[in-house]
Amino acid sequence: MKVFVYGTLRSGDCRFEVESFVEVIASEAHIEGFDMLDFGGFPGLIQGENRIRGEVHEYENLKILDRIEGYNERAPKTGLYNRCLVTAETPEGKIEDCWVYTFNKDEAHDYEEDIIKCGDWFEHRGYYEQLELGS
Repeated sequence: MKVFVYGTLRSGDCRFEVESFVEVIASEAHIEGFDMLDFGGFPGLIQGENRIRGEVHEYENLKILDRIEGYNERAPKTGLYNRCLVTAETPEGKIEDCWVYTFNKDEAHDYEEDIIKCGDWFEHRGYYEQLELGS
């Protein structure tokens, strides 16, 4: 199963290569139409207007990721995250039907102050310098 990852599941971060991880399909990818939020130790996505930078990974299944992300398949609106299908764009072309985990936002809350304008968790946290990945 293809998953667009944008935070702690990216290569070099703390949840990279979790159980059921198969391979990195695209180390450079982005999706459009979302805003990235900073929740301290991890990010979340909500519908928005920005480009989000990440990677596309292949997983055997989504059971472990669902547990990590707090996704409840039987009641998707009750978990911390939901998931939806997106098309990721890479330098080599489009990768369709990628799952992405999105934050189940509180409609009454204004998230404007939490938006990461650059749309890149690694850039926002200064990880490129630490991991010597380059931006």
